[in-house]
Amino acid sequence: MKKLAGVCLHIDRGEKAIVWALRDAPGGETESGWVFLCAAAEVGIMGNRVPWPITRVLKDDPSLTSLVDGPVGAILQKQDSGWWRRLR
Repeated sequence: MKKLAGVCLHIDRGEKAIVWALRDAPGGETESGWVFLCAAAEVGIMGNRVPWPITRVLKDDPSLTSLVDGPVGAILQKQDSGWWRRLR
């Protein structure tokens, strides 16, 4: 069964890169609980989310591979260096 994540429209359209990763409790069997957002989230532009399989998220940004098993409540921000900083 493929687990799904939510990505913002900017990421879905290929306009912006993933800079925020937040994990909530999954709402169902197919949900991962992950939401991936672009830098627009920093200025309060959350927008609609599009469901993506986690495998597609990892293909888009392989630097998340070791992080997607993180706990519910995790908040990650991608640094300019390409590394992810755990905020919670």
